[in-house]
Amino acid sequence: MTAKSGKVVTRLTATPSVPLVITNAYSLPTQIDIKVPYFPGPGIPFPTLSGKFSVLRIYGTVKDSAANSLFAITTFDQAGLVPWLTESSAEITVSPLGGGSWTCGIKLDELFVLNWKDLDANGTFSIFLKTNNQTATVTDVHFLYEE
Repeated sequence: MTAKSGKVVTRLTATPSVPLVITNAYSLPTQIDIKVPYFPGPGIPFPTLSGKFSVLRIYGTVKDSAANSLFAITTFDQAGLVPWLTESSAEITVSPLGGGSWTCGIKLDELFVLNWKDLDANGTFSIFLKTNNQTATVTDVHFLYEE
């Protein structure tokens, strides 16, 4: 908890075992699954999560020069058939020191409550990404929210 705001900011992460090469189209092979923490307790025997979305931060190592923006859709299921959040986008920022690394912060501002009934059978929700043009390689995804 921070002394200034009294809010707790939490980060859920997903690091693909192999970097994902995303294109300018959403696809199942490049989905990113975020595991919802399991907090058993009185009246809460299943995974649950609530708060306010802050930002979806995506990190990568290589991208084509034409890939300037990233788009994301979040779904309740791994098949991408049950949309959760509307499509959001942001500009990609490249490292000022070269090396090809980049990041993209997609700001979100929405209250939410997730429980086990909403989630995929694996206790996850999924993020689908695409570029505006060409390809980009994703190495890490951070999903930040305020509790």
